[in-house]
Amino acid sequence: MPSSHHLGSLYRSGSGADASRLSRTERLTLARKYYAVASAGGISSAQVHLAQMCWGGDGGPRDVGKAIELWTAAAHAGERDACRNLGMWTMEHLGKAAEGVKWLKRAAELGDARAGLSL
Repeated sequence: MPSSHHLGSLYRSGSGADASRLSRTERLTLARKYYAVASAGGISSAQVHLAQMCWGGDGGPRDVGKAIELWTAAAHAGERDACRNLGMWTMEHLGKAAEGVKWLKRAAELGDARAGLSL
């Protein structure tokens, strides 16, 4: 599964010989596919990347519910970006300040300076 995560990153960034020959849309579609494989295998960093793509509609349709599901799984695995994103979303969109602060504090504990500034 780590190789799927790596391929997703290569396609997302446009790095590598194969990726450089593809259109942006093709690259992002493949990146999302490979991140999904790695995410299903429990690779938490792939869950973060796939969540970002789902949130923004990159490489496929926008899917906020899937993004939140992935950020939640990754946050529970200790991914600081997921903790920060989940905390901000919880506060801004659900109005649950206490729960959002919990996730932001966790992100800050994991070294996320932006989360610390948001507290």
